[in-house]
Amino acid sequence: MKETQTKPGYFSRAISLEIAAQRKAHPDITQQAIAAAIGTSQVTVSHRVNGRYSWTTKDIDAIARLFDLDPFEFVALARRHVGTLPDTPDSPYDMTASQIEALSNATATPREKSTLQ
Repeated sequence: MKETQTKPGYFSRAISLEIAAQRKAHPDITQQAIAAAIGTSQVTVSHRVNGRYSWTTKDIDAIARLFDLDPFEFVALARRHVGTLPDTPDSPYDMTASQIEALSNATATPREKSTLQ
């Protein structure tokens, strides 16, 4: 059965930001490792990280455990990113990987953040 893909909203994008933050703390965990943990391809993980598709609750559970976190703790950590996201939650293509990286680093200036919208 083919997996159904949905457009990501704020929460899914916040999950992507938390994955980026966790990968900085755990540089040995690659997209391929995440793909193996959630039972999909690295390409699908890339699409989810880059905002084309949403994460599922099953994905979030497996990814949290991959980073040695309780899934509820992982979700709580992801929630802190919601306020940093641009105001366009309905577009699956509004953030590139470099934009996600810039937001996860919290180094973007207000002017740079306005260009992400």
